[in-house]
Amino acid sequence: MSPDTEPVLEVEDLHKHFGGLKALDGISFCIAPGEILGLAGPNGSGKTTCINAITGVFGLDSGAIRFAGKTINRLPTYRRVRLGINRSFQVPSPFLGLSVMENVTVASVYGGNKKRDPDHILEITGLAQIKDRLAGSLNSSQQKLLDLARALATDPRLLLVDEIGAGLNPNELARMTDQLRALAAQGIALLVVEHLMDFLDRVTDRIVVMDAGKELFSGQLYEAAEDPRVVEAFLGG
Repeated sequence: MSPDTEPVLEVEDLHKHFGGLKALDGISFCIAPGEILGLAGPNGSGKTTCINAITGVFGLDSGAIRFAGKTINRLPTYRRVRLGINRSFQVPSPFLGLSVMENVTVASVYGGNKKRDPDHILEITGLAQIKDRLAGSLNSSQQKLLDLARALATDPRLLLVDEIGAGLNPNELARMTDQLRALAAQGIALLVVEHLMDFLDRVTDRIVVMDAGKELFSGQLYEAAEDPRVVEAFLGG
């Protein structure tokens, strides 16, 4: 991120406990418009918990989340969506009895968005030719694309992508890389949670590696691969 670029998202010293488990233990980072930040780490490191906190799925014990300079800790999820924050999920949950187009249209109405054309969204996500099919008839990769399309329908300034590469074949991963880079080129900030290191390497500008709810590393992926703390976190030493 350029030093003179104002971040669209700042998370500062986030803490979240579930009983005795410290899911977030002081994580901090920021994302600029048009930047793709990767969030990596072993299972249980707090990546999805971090996304859930940013999107308002649950409250924090302490810390601050600022979007476009304003603290949003107390805002409910729907208010955050209408501010310009949305996400995709590890396991998509579309309205199975609605068509692809209907799913995207519902998301657009929920987000209070009148600028994004559903047909255009389906075109850029590769779903235009199956827009009349029921969501329940789609395969897993098509449902991931539909999940992305629904998030885009709310016209986000910040898009959080949770393990969208899982289950995609190499050609689908290449197309997904191109799609996410194209979104960033439009000025959308992206936070990409992913286990696939090659996919992260191709799609992100920099990464933050988490372990036990804390930041273990921040920088380029090739540098992370040479950091003994990162190697130990992933491989147990």
